[in-house]
Amino acid sequence: MSLFQKFMEVKDWKYYSMLPVQHYGQAIQLPVQFIREYFGFGGKADFLLNSVYSRNEERARHVVNTYFLGLFLQTKLQFLKPYSSDLQANRHFLWAWFLCALYHDAFFDVAEVNEPIDYGFCTFSNKFLYSSMTIKNYFEKNRNTATSYDKNIHLDHGVLAASQLYRNYIRTLQAAVAYSDTYLLDFFTEQGVLISGHLKINYKTFYSLCKVAKVIACHNIYVSSVGEQEKYRACKLHHLIPGNAKFHKMPHEQNYLRNDYEKLYYLLCLTDLLEPSKRGLSLHNIDFDVCFNGEKYIIDILGANDKYLKTVREAADWLTGINIFQDGQRIEIAMQRERFNGFIAPYMYFGQW
Repeated sequence: MSLFQKFMEVKDWKYYSMLPVQHYGQAIQLPVQFIREYFGFGGKADFLLNSVYSRNEERARHVVNTYFLGLFLQTKLQFLKPYSSDLQANRHFLWAWFLCALYHDAFFDVAEVNEPIDYGFCTFSNKFLYSSMTIKNYFEKNRNTATSYDKNIHLDHGVLAASQLYRNYIRTLQAAVAYSDTYLLDFFTEQGVLISGHLKINYKTFYSLCKVAKVIACHNIYVSSVGEQEKYRACKLHHLIPGNAKFHKMPHEQNYLRNDYEKLYYLLCLTDLLEPSKRGLSLHNIDFDVCFNGEKYIIDILGANDKYLKTVREAADWLTGINIFQDGQRIEIAMQRERFNGFIAPYMYFGQW
């Protein structure tokens, strides 16, 4: 059975809140329309007008497939479920995934920006994934040493998307205050509380938004190839050079998947890596079998092309906790059970923006 058929058999996709449920077949047939309607329903219509999705149907298809594949994998891989099993925690996870899927490639083909990058999200999320200095240095490395792609020079789209998500949040908060929007004020503040004439921000929501933005910023940070090592050293990115004493895979083993944001990062990286249409494959021609055999979580993929196989094999060089096995056009991703279980993870509030 193909991955497309498995998606079509799902009768009850988990959607955030009251957003309209739409059949996967309809969504992938008209991906740009699905993004406009579904993500637009979540108040992101203005953002979509300036994104790559409005002018690149293939990238729009990748985003739609990423969204559905992430939901599919998250239900199969138990270690990626939010630590708290209550409905509120799951609702927050679905909203966070909604944001990750929408934003992660929205600036995929941007060659220049008129506004400076806003790294404010790093200030409140600097203790997990890559540091703010690493994110800034990586963005500048790409800005200064960008390569041509379709005759355009592209900036790092992960950092651009994170900056835009954070900036949109701040603008929406400011608009809520300016127009006394009761609904938004109840959402952005602690029940609209006033302290000395100023609104008290709901910091749980704010910190959650910053961490989701951090996940999006980090998903596109690559370790150095052999030919790029001098560029990485020049930009003080030594810990992204395999073989360097400071090098480590992500997420870092010291706090590996110990909170919901680490899990969100892992899910985004894994899904973005495995999504077939990004590598020129139709979901009709590839199959995913996901299981737990008592010792390992296994994703068994059949029907991949050479480009897909090569990209997946390389993931073992930068993503923590996975082993890759290939047999012809079949590839297996194995994740050891002990790497993901046996610890008490803190409950992290995902927020709702």
